[in-house]
Amino acid sequence: MLTIYEIKRVFEREFWPIAGKFDTIVLKGDKVWASDDFRVARPGVYVWFKKGSVIKVGRNLTNARKRALEHVQDNTGSTMADLREDEAVQLILFTVHPDDYHWVASAEIYLENNLSPTIKSKRQG
Repeated sequence: MLTIYEIKRVFEREFWPIAGKFDTIVLKGDKVWASDDFRVARPGVYVWFKKGSVIKVGRNLTNARKRALEHVQDNTGSTMADLREDEAVQLILFTVHPDDYHWVASAEIYLENNLSPTIKSKRQG
């Protein structure tokens, strides 16, 4: 069982020299679907999280939250559509200023390898 704090620590242990470039945003409840925080619509890594378990890790080089929500719409893994009605689900975003988007790919790979999500990325084999 993981906590949000532990997920943040996994990220910080590897990326501490550049961690200041990233904003970490945790969205819960209705905020997952309709946040007015401008930082959610930037390049970044998303982590779908529920009750101590990482569901999916991914990235987008322009709008991390938009891509994360597409997984629910597309029912990735034939299970993610259920998250829409689940009040326990949380979305963790590690976003950067668009000029720093190149860091996003390495952060995604690192987090996926170290958080062992239920739904794996097909990009990594």
